[in-house]
Amino acid sequence: MADEAEIKKAEGVEEGAEGGDVKKESENRLYVGKLNVITNEDKLKKYFEDYGEVEDCFIMRFPDTRKSKCFGFITFKREEDLVDALDGDHVVDENKLELRKAVPRGKSDAEVFKKERAKYVGSKMYVGNLTEETTAEDLEQFFSSMGKVVDSFIMKDSLTGKSKKFGFVTFEDVPTMEKCLEEKPHSINGTEVEIRRAAPKKDPYGNIYGKRKFEDDDDDIIEGEHVELRRLYVGSLPLSASEDEVKEYFEKFGKVIECILQKNKATNKSKGMAFITFGEAKTVNEIQASQPHKMDNKTLDSRRPAPKGVHPKDPEVLAVTKKLWFGGVNDVISDEDIKEYFEQYGTVEDVEVPLDSEEKKRGFGFVTFNSSDTVDKLILIGHHKIKGRRMDVKKGLDKKEMAAIKRQREQEFMQNQFRYGGGPGPRGMRMGGGGGFGRGAKAMRMAGGGGAGFGRGGASGRVGPDGKKTGNIKQN
Repeated sequence: MADEAEIKKAEGVEEGAEGGDVKKESENRLYVGKLNVITNEDKLKKYFEDYGEVEDCFIMRFPDTRKSKCFGFITFKREEDLVDALDGDHVVDENKLELRKAVPRGKSDAEVFKKERAKYVGSKMYVGNLTEETTAEDLEQFFSSMGKVVDSFIMKDSLTGKSKKFGFVTFEDVPTMEKCLEEKPHSINGTEVEIRRAAPKKDPYGNIYGKRKFEDDDDDIIEGEHVELRRLYVGSLPLSASEDEVKEYFEKFGKVIECILQKNKATNKSKGMAFITFGEAKTVNEIQASQPHKMDNKTLDSRRPAPKGVHPKDPEVLAVTKKLWFGGVNDVISDEDIKEYFEQYGTVEDVEVPLDSEEKKRGFGFVTFNSSDTVDKLILIGHHKIKGRRMDVKKGLDKKEMAAIKRQREQEFMQNQFRYGGGPGPRGMRMGGGGGFGRGAKAMRMAGGGGAGFGRGGASGRVGPDGKKTGNIKQN
């Protein structure tokens, strides 16, 4: 039961004399993150004893392997020792530690901490092609010449503790990070490093069915010179076009901060697409307004990034329309109010708000623009209010278009099931194992699976630990 005791210990709970659980309130406990996998309790305790008397020290570990989860807790006897420890940077086993005061259960400020971390999401930068000797301190020291660095770390192998030769640097603000991107190339420890804007983590199933949710959080508002309004995806590029040639073409419209040509990892050849970040949002507006664009007599596909939480290959994202659907309108909001609001984003050709049998607004409507890019931009922004009332927006597609999109999503979902052997369904369900498609297809998984067969002669069943088939097998 050591594992259960450790979990209770991490939660600030200890066992009382009568066998019951007694809450252990400690105001002097320190959370320690980003530990090296090789760091143990003795070394961690010895390090922090330089700041004061340590009453307790433990590192969270996986119950089955006992390997470190790379975070733990230090409890000081005196509060002033904890305050001293929080002041300054700390490095143990070549890892720069992340420290913060641990909050007792029931008084969690996790949301505050999450919001604090979210401030720096757009200013995080990937740094690759590092030497094995390069440390997080080297990264911080080098990039601090560009501006304030709030975090830096090197990714390491969980088994050996050796550097994976890449890491991340987070600046205090986006302009500093973009300045760093502009001034590349950079060399650290005699080696030219690869730098680019850090990409957000992706769900292995693509999060295809995600929808942007309205947020009242000011940090989430996309407007003005927000980086999302300065970015552009460019596809259908000639395979012979280099990154410099793509950048040179688009620089005639405005300043290019970053141009990343996507390449095949195995062959290092171009995939025919790139992601470009510009210095000003109006540059993207001009590029989209002057379509089509051509390189080597090939028409390019340029479009804005997908909204937050939506897969870029989602059929609705790829659909092209000049009509915008909006919801949330009431009888206080007039058609002129709607037109006046949306005209700040582009030329409005028509406003349509359906009425019910009592001549009252039905709560939604449509706006038609002279450009499909205006629709894409409004959906990307996502945050809209007219007379203080929130407006939800999406592409104004007709029933046939929406039915086609639904069929395509279902098809992609089934393909993901086949590829990944099970995953979250369209409504958050977890489906069975891999699927078989076509005549005579078989879908089987090892014990615990439960595949699905589709088409004539399809089969479904399970394979137990002994290798024998179980369940119903039907052949037509």
